[in-house]
Amino acid sequence: MKKVNELSVVGPFLGPGVPGEIRIFIALPYLKTVQKLTCQITQNNSVAKEETATVSDEHCRLFSFFFSGLDVSKTYGYRFLAGGEPLDLQGGLKEEDCHFRPCSTLDGNDSFILLSCHNPFGKKTGSTEHGWRMWERLCDQIASDSSIRLFLMAGDQVYNDEIEHEYMKKLKGNETNEKVLNELRSRFIRQYLRYWENISYRKVLAQIPSLAIWDDHDITDGWGGRPESFENDNEFKSHWLKFYDIAAEVFAKYQTPRNSNAVPGVPGEVFTSFYDWGDTRFYLLDFRSEKNSRKNQLWENVHETAVFDSLRLLPDAIKRIFFVSPVVPLRTNFQGDSRLSEISKLFFKLRKFFNRQFFQKTWVKIFHWLLIPTSLLFMDIFFIRISLLTGLLFVIGLLMLLFSIAYLIVLAASKIPEVPDLSDDLEDGLSANPNKKTLERILKELFRLVREKETRVVILSGDIHIGGVTEIVERITDKVCTIPQIVSSAISNKPMPKVVEGLTSTTSEMNLDSENELFARNIFYKSKRNFVQIFPKHILEKSAHAAVSFHFEDHRLPISFDPKYVDIL
Repeated sequence: MKKVNELSVVGPFLGPGVPGEIRIFIALPYLKTVQKLTCQITQNNSVAKEETATVSDEHCRLFSFFFSGLDVSKTYGYRFLAGGEPLDLQGGLKEEDCHFRPCSTLDGNDSFILLSCHNPFGKKTGSTEHGWRMWERLCDQIASDSSIRLFLMAGDQVYNDEIEHEYMKKLKGNETNEKVLNELRSRFIRQYLRYWENISYRKVLAQIPSLAIWDDHDITDGWGGRPESFENDNEFKSHWLKFYDIAAEVFAKYQTPRNSNAVPGVPGEVFTSFYDWGDTRFYLLDFRSEKNSRKNQLWENVHETAVFDSLRLLPDAIKRIFFVSPVVPLRTNFQGDSRLSEISKLFFKLRKFFNRQFFQKTWVKIFHWLLIPTSLLFMDIFFIRISLLTGLLFVIGLLMLLFSIAYLIVLAASKIPEVPDLSDDLEDGLSANPNKKTLERILKELFRLVREKETRVVILSGDIHIGGVTEIVERITDKVCTIPQIVSSAISNKPMPKVVEGLTSTTSEMNLDSENELFARNIFYKSKRNFVQIFPKHILEKSAHAAVSFHFEDHRLPISFDPKYVDIL
């Protein structure tokens, strides 16, 4: 059930197209009386175009509008009418906040924003406790920077982990129970409303077109690799699959409509797509729909073949590719990721055991309050009232002292910081053991484009809650080619502890294949909330224009790369 005063509107948000086009989306999950909605495009307070849409379904209730033939040099407003009356957008969003410039041909002044990991409600750390701060900064920036024409949402736009905790047991045995499924579906919808309610967030996406891919948290933490989700060696339990189905259904209504083109040959239930912006192509990868860590499977063969075929048939007009992965391909080498993962899992299990199995028991809590004062009492007898000491008291006192020391060690172990939680992200990484063969094949295909067609290729990613750059190098005989990896994470989630910045950012060269033809090196990484601004026309070009700017929280100026002086870009 919807709570009183809870937001009832998802969006509006925009999808890109070819020059002169725009796609507009809005969802009204709780306004059941609205079956048709009209969108009017306005210019100088006059209606330039108008379209009426019918609701998509009776759950997500999405309305989709498409407009073409717009003047790319103009700014248009838009508004919605329900039954001839203006629609209340709620939450402080007004009609004057809804405006856009139509999609245009890419030129040297155009840029896009890369971001990921949107969880403003998580446990706050770092220099600020305000999870929406970077969205407020983005809202100010798009008002003053006309170069920004696109937003690239690189995964984890919504964190649904708590829904799993609430519903997974209830879902078991009720996989076909429509009442339970509708409750779960409604819970996902409420999560989207909550995560997308902020006025700065809504203004940004109501004014700039965006593309979106999903990662695990858009389903639930660690999807595709959680041990408890498997029925046997490699098949998922039926209630976990049903949970996935509902998450995918809502994702397909609220995120993927803005993505315009499916990659030919990709299975229909997979969300991999592409978008062409002038001479630049974005490949938006889905590494969650078919992920199965028990099979060492990131995607199925038909999916991989379709993407590789698309790369091999790349039109000559496409001069650069942004290959967008929801999980970061590289942070350390294969062996480094594996060792970090094992250490991380060991410490995480220790913390989990002490916190959930030991300290939650009533007798332990009583023991906690009695142990230390009792130990001090016996030590007092031992050191001060030695004349009263007997052999029995000595033994008891010694045991109590040993128990006190052991208890303090256990207590310290239970307070191990969240560094151990890295194991999930480390095993998700493309350089992790289950995925490394797939990564090798992907890199070979991308470097073939660089080497044979001189296509500019850049890998974009999020996921790891630190932002930075890695250079990936292929060296065959005397021919050296490079592909930069640019990571933006997190936009609003808590930054990783500073120790992670070092643990996940080795400065050593990383060998990536058995032939020693592929290696990589990290340029820098910072553990702060961030987003990245990228100018496609200047990436990997020897121009005087900075191609990449990292905007970090609490940094007054962005960290910008000038390709003229930085070899990688």
